[in-house]
Amino acid sequence: MKWLVGGTKGGIGKTTVAVNLAANLALNDGSTILVDSDSQAHATIWWRWRRENQLRLPVVELGQAVQTGTESIAPLLNSYARSAKHMVVDAGGRDSTELRAALRVVDVAIFPLLAKQFSVLSIQEVAKVVAVAREYNPQLKCYAFINEASNNTNSQKAAKAQAVIDTFAPHILTLRSVLHVIEAWDDCIPTGQAVFELGMKRKGIRTAVDDFYTLLEELLVALEQGKAA
Repeated sequence: MKWLVGGTKGGIGKTTVAVNLAANLALNDGSTILVDSDSQAHATIWWRWRRENQLRLPVVELGQAVQTGTESIAPLLNSYARSAKHMVVDAGGRDSTELRAALRVVDVAIFPLLAKQFSVLSIQEVAKVVAVAREYNPQLKCYAFINEASNNTNSQKAAKAQAVIDTFAPHILTLRSVLHVIEAWDDCIPTGQAVFELGMKRKGIRTAVDDFYTLLEELLVALEQGKAA
């Protein structure tokens, strides 16, 4: 399975989602390659820390290859995908050549969004990019969800943001599960771990892990049932 985590706006927690997804797939469902096509290379940095802690997960860094004149990363992605059961592409937070090329070859695209006006409205640009990609990849399944949601149980921001996505991007399925703002998501990065690999005694870990698995379960059920806008 070829996965992509991306978007057209930065600061949405894209890389954190990508590395946690990759780690989960690697540990529970076979060989997984993490492809870092973002020029900031944050996924690669995380992987280097992971390697230092002797935690296994292959990674491929594409940033340099793209910058040196590779016309399209699509053939490279197809090549990497053949060597593992799963491939997770961390695409840069902008409308880039890398994002558009990857959308032409992946099976599933996941778009994290913040429950903030400009972040949510960026789904309109994402929808346009997806529409072009589907001309080449009609089986592409796309999902969006709210990341870094408020921990205030009375807050309606996440629900309102989900409604905006439904309105402006009807061809992208909005997942109802959210990931909340919890320090554990940052705590796992310097050790090259996924949030579910941290000790459960740490503050907020249980909530973060429950959020992650709830979101993942909703996504996998939607895929199994063929639900995708």
